[in-house]
Amino acid sequence: MLFNVIKAKGVKMAELIVTDNDIVLTGRTMSTKATLYRNGKLILKNTSRSVHFTGGLKGHSFYAVIVYDGMALYLSPVYEPPTVASQGDPFRSSRVTKSYEASIPGPIAKIATNIDVIHDSGDLHDQWERHVEALKRGVRDSIEISEEIKRLIEVWD
Repeated sequence: MLFNVIKAKGVKMAELIVTDNDIVLTGRTMSTKATLYRNGKLILKNTSRSVHFTGGLKGHSFYAVIVYDGMALYLSPVYEPPTVASQGDPFRSSRVTKSYEASIPGPIAKIATNIDVIHDSGDLHDQWERHVEALKRGVRDSIEISEEIKRLIEVWD
């Protein structure tokens, strides 16, 4: 994870940059560079590569924007980068890079501390659903905490 300090319209902002490299099958890798700007713009650059002589790669990935103690407050949809061919295929590329752009809510972008990148060669639906359930629990917990704080403030007033 890397923070770059930039100036935008006279205001200092730190963009969040995360790189992740995973071996998803023997001889096949996926890597992503994710850049989150504090205004909510998320740019994802995904590279899939196969150095396996007979096997290509049809990868999948999704991203979770993390705040505080590992709690995700945003999940991207599952992305399916283009399929890459094996090293033995003379007609198709064994390395493909594709960029994606997403927009996340500004308040989440401002407090994000990490981006969790999930790569796999198979269906990511089950992993994505688990992240969605964790996200829902986190939101419910946040609402409960907020209500408790509100009650304390009312008592103090």
